[in-house]
Amino acid sequence: MAIKNENFILIQGWMINNLKLSGNDLLVYAIIYGFTQDGEQWFEGSRSYLSEWCNSTKQGIQKNLKRLVESNLILKKETFINNVKFCKYKANPEHTPQKEKNGVDVPKDTPSQHSLPGATV
Repeated sequence: MAIKNENFILIQGWMINNLKLSGNDLLVYAIIYGFTQDGEQWFEGSRSYLSEWCNSTKQGIQKNLKRLVESNLILKKETFINNVKFCKYKANPEHTPQKEKNGVDVPKDTPSQHSLPGATV
């Protein structure tokens, strides 16, 4: 699959500021988050797809995925079909922003403005 000029991924500030991601870990996380941000879907794309986006090797992508799983930022499910292992991934909802009543994304580990002492609304 070739990446088209109009294709894009979205990197959000909280991925850098709160999760402290950078480099290909950041890109892989952002791609998986883009597919799974609803909390229901799983990313079932290949390492080749991720390696194209990151301009990396499949082995490098495997290391990125392993780090993200070990740090609990993404969840992994393995299934075997005809003795072939298939993996799918999802951004761990524990580390993604939640929507406040006004629709603004607030990272879960950041207190809302309404709960800060002395905050005015």
